[in-house]
Amino acid sequence: MGKFKIGLIALERRPHLTNDVLNDQRISHPEWAKKEGMQAFAGHPLIAEGRLVGVLGMFSRKTLEPDTVEALALVSDALAQGIDRKVAAEKIREHAVKLSRSNEVLRRSLDALARDKRLQGFVDQVLLVLTEQLGGESSTLWMVNVEERKAYLHSVCQDGRVVVAEDSDHPNAHEPRLWSSDDPGWIALQMKRPFVHNDPVHDPRLKYSPAQRARFCELGIRALLLIPLVFAEQLIGLLSVRIGPKRQVDDQDLAFAQSLAQQATLALELARLAEQAKQTALAVEREKAARERAAELTKANEALRGCLDALASVPELDEFLGQVMGAMTRQLGAASSVLRLRNFEKNVLTLDLVFQDGRVMTPAEARYPERLQTIPLDERQLNLLRQPATVLHVLDNVNQIPEVFRSYLIGLGVKTSLVIPLMSARQLVGSVTFRFIDDREFRPEELEIARALASQASLAIQLTRLAKGARQSAVLEERNQLAGEIHDSLPNFSRGFPCSSALLRRSSKREVITAWLMWKEQSSWRNLDWRKHVVPRSAFSRLSSRS
Repeated sequence: MGKFKIGLIALERRPHLTNDVLNDQRISHPEWAKKEGMQAFAGHPLIAEGRLVGVLGMFSRKTLEPDTVEALALVSDALAQGIDRKVAAEKIREHAVKLSRSNEVLRRSLDALARDKRLQGFVDQVLLVLTEQLGGESSTLWMVNVEERKAYLHSVCQDGRVVVAEDSDHPNAHEPRLWSSDDPGWIALQMKRPFVHNDPVHDPRLKYSPAQRARFCELGIRALLLIPLVFAEQLIGLLSVRIGPKRQVDDQDLAFAQSLAQQATLALELARLAEQAKQTALAVEREKAARERAAELTKANEALRGCLDALASVPELDEFLGQVMGAMTRQLGAASSVLRLRNFEKNVLTLDLVFQDGRVMTPAEARYPERLQTIPLDERQLNLLRQPATVLHVLDNVNQIPEVFRSYLIGLGVKTSLVIPLMSARQLVGSVTFRFIDDREFRPEELEIARALASQASLAIQLTRLAKGARQSAVLEERNQLAGEIHDSLPNFSRGFPCSSALLRRSSKREVITAWLMWKEQSSWRNLDWRKHVVPRSAFSRLSSRS
């Protein structure tokens, strides 16, 4: 304040009266007073409710009488009250406008919270609104771990947009902010009320890192407004608004910031609960999938055990192969299936069995077209069977399925085929194809089950071949043994047999046993027509000459 009349009146808060202006030392411009013919001056402080709201000063060319001075005092009091009321009314109006604007912002944000399914979008909007309404340079959202006294940067609002921490250039984008137990900022956070840090660049008590202080200085930050995010009395986060040099934060700003912070807290908590519910749903879904998979595996194990039981109990391996086909088809829920075996001499796959209508059939019983019963093992087919399992969508995989096969399958109502090669000792021995009347996609575990069941079919094929080979070997062994016995006991054996002992001695075992078997089969030498039987030429000539 000045050292002359008005300044001193305001400073001393006392009236000043004089009828000798030209000689009054408090008059700052006596030349002007002399020129204008001023003789008196009266000045009164305007005080309302103990607060100085102004100064009323009046010059006069006449001497001021006591009643005039008294009237001037009354006018000053009335004027002070009027000014105070006007200032209060203006503040009320400004507060009402600000409150209305804040309420509108809060209402819009609440509407957004109700509409926005992406809660993170709402939190971003809160950051934008908070920064704009408080005139901040930028703002940040932090998630707080109270036990560790750490804050993890969540998102940054700057230049009218919000980015996640990882995409920002903030010093704490990739490392948390850590407080010591005696840090003023940490102590203030425990109060769970908004507060302002003034001069964060130079205040050593705040213990900001050099990088943070440099950033504050670069952005021209004069103060930091910190708003704790509290849910159920627990500190869960923090909103930080960086205030520039041209902005003052008052109590109304703090109240508004706290209101927005409550909405951000609600949105974050809803997002956390939504994520928790999502994880719970995923866990339930995984548990359900695990139960379903366990049920599938149980069924698959039952099918495998059934196949092994059949292997031990079914007398004919061909029948076992049919049972394996049925078990595989039922396990996969297929409408039908076909088994093809490899003919190594012709290098083709030949249709062997068909499973449909709940039973195993031959190709003839299934009325399978003859032209489709054999598939050449060309490059296309070999490429197909090199895969562990191949899913063919009949209506889509035009290039992978020959047109004649596609037409046939479409006529049967088949939409999906699952082709699995049958291997034995790393050699392709056949294939099994499952047909489905709907569009199917298969989970990896389903394909594994199908391949495990297919290995049973490969086993059955190999056992069937071994059994046939064993039977042939056994027959040959039995014939050789019988021929040896006949050859060694010719005197007894030749009884009743229309052949001399000398001739038998000169014949090979094969010639003797063949002739003997034919004789036993016909039960009469005279009725035997050798030319209708497969007999070695030497045996025919010798025996016919004897007859």
